[in-house]
Amino acid sequence: MHRNQWKMNLIALAVLLVLSTAACGAKPKAEGQEVTAVQQPEQSAEESKEPQQRQDPPQKEDVAVKQGKGSFTGLADPHTVEIIVDGEPQAFQFGENLKKAVDAIEPDQQVEFKYEERPIEGEVSLKQLVLIDIKKAGSSH
Repeated sequence: MHRNQWKMNLIALAVLLVLSTAACGAKPKAEGQEVTAVQQPEQSAEESKEPQQRQDPPQKEDVAVKQGKGSFTGLADPHTVEIIVDGEPQAFQFGENLKKAVDAIEPDQQVEFKYEERPIEGEVSLKQLVLIDIKKAGSSH
């Protein structure tokens, strides 16, 4: 009898081991749902021979550089200035390359600037105003 019990324990252990490893494979599916495996995209032999390159964002549309004049209000945040143009306050984004120029301008000074109106993804009617150059009005730079 002792030998039979030992065999039954061994079989139970094997079944438990098989069931526990099978349970780790995938989540149980809810009724009416299919379990799908995530597949990696296949690469053709040609594609795999080429070195992988970082994908650049889609090329921006030809954005015209515009010019403006206004009264510099100041910083709205570390990368945005507010300028009153034709009596209306407008926010312009700027990069690190213009930080010194922006820091040199005092509030209420008249400024001349160049900027681009860039489309905002998903918002057809809105444009992001991005400074390309800014200087005090009447200065050579």
